[in-house]
Amino acid sequence: MKILMNALVIVICTFTFCLNMTQAQILPLPVTSLPTAVPRPTTEVPLAAKSVGKYSEYLSYCRENNPHGDSRFTDEQKQRRLDLLAKKLAADPKNQFFINALLKEYFLQKKILLAEDFLNKNKTHLSDEDLIVWDTELDLANKKISRASSQLDKFIIAHPASNKALIQLARVKKIQSAYTEAAEIFKDLEIKNKKSDYSLELCELYTLDSMPFEAENSCLKASKKHPEDPLPEIYLGIMFREREMYKQAELHFKASLNRQKTEFALTCLGELFYLKKDLKKTIEYLNQAIEKNKFSSRAYIGLALTQFENKKYELALESFKEACKLNSKNITEMLKSQKVLDNLKLPVAQKYFDEIQRCQKITAK
Repeated sequence: MKILMNALVIVICTFTFCLNMTQAQILPLPVTSLPTAVPRPTTEVPLAAKSVGKYSEYLSYCRENNPHGDSRFTDEQKQRRLDLLAKKLAADPKNQFFINALLKEYFLQKKILLAEDFLNKNKTHLSDEDLIVWDTELDLANKKISRASSQLDKFIIAHPASNKALIQLARVKKIQSAYTEAAEIFKDLEIKNKKSDYSLELCELYTLDSMPFEAENSCLKASKKHPEDPLPEIYLGIMFREREMYKQAELHFKASLNRQKTEFALTCLGELFYLKKDLKKTIEYLNQAIEKNKFSSRAYIGLALTQFENKKYELALESFKEACKLNSKNITEMLKSQKVLDNLKLPVAQKYFDEIQRCQKITAK
């Protein structure tokens, strides 16, 4: 991120809260309190025809990858999910479906040691495809991304028809930010399997890769093929917003809400109105995002920075506290804000300093 040293511009340029780099998932939520009709946006100007403007200096979390936000399950709910799968597996110990489902749940809950132990005990009941997927999942959990990629490359050479391995390799490439390579894998899969559809995956990848023409085509295709899915409209909104086509971006974000009210779209709308300098609407949308998902670190950091910009320093500090609890990376924004207050010689700077020390101790554990 290009950081300008002017105090006001620092706050504006660090308002990057629409999407974090996590992989947690949540169950779909019902649509509530939505407008009865939202105008369906039309592409009046091809995205590729508009060059990137000042937005290129504004690195948004929406450029990254966490469409579902942070997990909203309580510890009790998480344990209940594990117990239910364990009970089903106890009745049919060799059932591949339940073995894979339990492994997936362990990884989603970041119970890596339990996942590894369970995998070792059940290897004989799994296919070679399943084994390479879960072995490389362990590599990813242990930050051995290059090893995971290498393992998958070797497996695919020996098993070129393995769709599961190819999809896992595409996922690894996305984690490595090799978005073009990941997209090529999905395009190859579509050619190989005529009835397959990876428009959703391509929509996301091309958006992340800043390829507007490809993103627009894939997202429009995904939007038509999956009329219930809110993500294609959100990614279209991101592509328009990056080109400062705010009216079109807003229409797409709201079209997404008309499909399903998500923390993702609400947070992105909050960020959009921040860029439009409408702090009142920014706060309204971010509060709605937090109401939808109280574990959204990106919504809290956005709220903190908006309150800070509005000179509500005490309120901003409370939001910073929540943001830091949910994601230790947010301490960076607290440090920048504390420096601004310190330069202004405001007494509240000491409170920020004290909270930063507490946050550092918590994240160090």
